[in-house]
Formats: sequence, C-alpha cells, structure tokens
Amino acid sequence: MWWSSPAAGDWVRTTRTEATSLTDVLQGDGLPAGTRGVVVRRDGRWARVRAEDTLGTVEVTVPAHHLRVTARGRGEDAFVRSAGLRSAVRVGAFLALAAPVLWFVVQYVWTTRGTDGLLEALALAAVDSVVLSFVDLVNDPVRALLVTGVLALTARVAFGRRKEKR
Repeated sequence: MWWSSPAAGDWVRTTRTEATSLTDVLQGDGLPAGTRGVVVRRDGRWARVRAEDTLGTVEVTVPAHHLRVTARGRGEDAFVRSAGLRSAVRVGAFLALAAPVLWFVVQYVWTTRGTDGLLEALALAAVDSVVLSFVDLVNDPVRALLVTGVLALTARVAFGRRKEKR
C-alpha cells in the first residue's frame, strides 16, 4: 500500500525541489524537498499537487515518482484546512517577533515627532538588547535560557527551517 504511487486525495511530500514557475526553473529554485501537499489529480506519470507555500497553497504539476505518500485518502479539504492553520500560526509567530521592533518604532516616532535618526536608534537598541541578554544570562541563567529557547522556537515556526542549496 505505502509503496504504490500516489492517488488523488493522498497527502504527500516532495522528494526534490519542484519549480513552480519559469523563474524557478531558470534559478534552480522552487518548492523545497519535503514540502507537504495533497494530490489533486493524476494524469499518467504526472500528478497535480496542491502544496504548502509560505502563506497559503500553490498548485504544481510534478512527476509522481518525486512524491512520497504520507497519508492515504485524507482528502483535499482537510489538507487546505491544515495548511491554513499552519499559515495562521506562522503569521502569528512572525507578528510576535516583529511586535517589539514595531513598538520601538512607534514610540520613537511619537517621542521625536519624526524618523530622523531612527536607524541609529534601532542599531543602538539592538546592541543594548544583546548586552542586557548577557547580563540576564549571568544573573538568572535558567530564565535566560528559557527565553532564548522560546524565541528560537518561535523563529523556527515563523520562518521555517533553512534549506541549503546543493
């Protein structure tokens, strides 16, 4: 069962980078290997797959032998709901990481009544934040490591795992 080729409604993962446009073909880019998807239609050795993209889904036609079945017959509707939930979580994690920077910019513009010197202030605030992180690491190492772990996990959810080009 698991070794046969994928059928419509099967959840799959790509085994190779799959180009989604002519630009991807020219640059050797596209959906990375391991991208989740659902088979929408099979035409001979080709499969039309709705795959997860950064903030939604994209349909791409790929050779069926470039797909690995992860779940049989779960269906397209369930996949779209699942992909939508994962996209919402990514957006929320990104906003959680961006909120302190946005709040700093709002406070800076409100206080100085303009944006003159904003980049310098952001750079100084970043350096100050790193220094304070080291101070926290010395004063309360458990709390500092927990905060660092939560930030790393949030960044991983928001931005995903970086794929190395070969």
